[in-house]
Amino acid sequence: MADTHFFAESNVLDDPRETTNSYKEIKYDLLRIERNINIEVRKRIEANKNIQQLIEQTANDMINNVLNKITTKIENISFALDKIIKKCDELEKLAGQIKVTLPTKIQTEMISLKREVSDFFIILNKYANNRKKRNNVLFTKMENMNAYVTNKIHSEVSFTDQDFLFFRRESANLLVCDADDEQAFKDAFLQEVEEIRDALALTIKAREQSDDDIIQAMNKYTSVLQKALQSVITNSH
Repeated sequence: MADTHFFAESNVLDDPRETTNSYKEIKYDLLRIERNINIEVRKRIEANKNIQQLIEQTANDMINNVLNKITTKIENISFALDKIIKKCDELEKLAGQIKVTLPTKIQTEMISLKREVSDFFIILNKYANNRKKRNNVLFTKMENMNAYVTNKIHSEVSFTDQDFLFFRRESANLLVCDADDEQAFKDAFLQEVEEIRDALALTIKAREQSDDDIIQAMNKYTSVLQKALQSVITNSH
């Protein structure tokens, strides 16, 4: 926005018509008003720029912080599920050599698997307290798996290839389900943040327009005052 100039300072000092102090004081006051308006305009423009930069930086920091937290939680859950699938793969290799009963080593492996499942319950509970409906579905599936394993150990029935395929299939489904939910949550959050940034940008633009209206009003007022002064000077002569 250009500075406002109604007349040069040299005109005030050199005008031969200025023979009284009252006229000089009036023109000095007009010049002072003009300077103050220009200074205030520059201050407001600089303040608006600083506010906009601060808003953009804060929004970017917030987005990065949330994305980092979401990514970390997704990685933790994926790692826990990978451990379960890996454990099932190990048991699948051992099951190829077992046809009738479960030896002590297999029972130990199954106890370890139950412990892994229990730890996984704790992770899910801390991470998804606000998503009870989905958690109930996941917990039900895991409880079914836990009951299935317990029954196998107590009855000492040998595992077949279909049993281990069941574990692998259920674990893979859990991993895919959780990843899809997290991606949907991330997309929704990013959309909300973008809407907030757009609203802030519109607010700043409206404020700058309001500042322009104030300056235009001051310019009009000063112009009318100047014309009145010139008229008085002309009439006095």
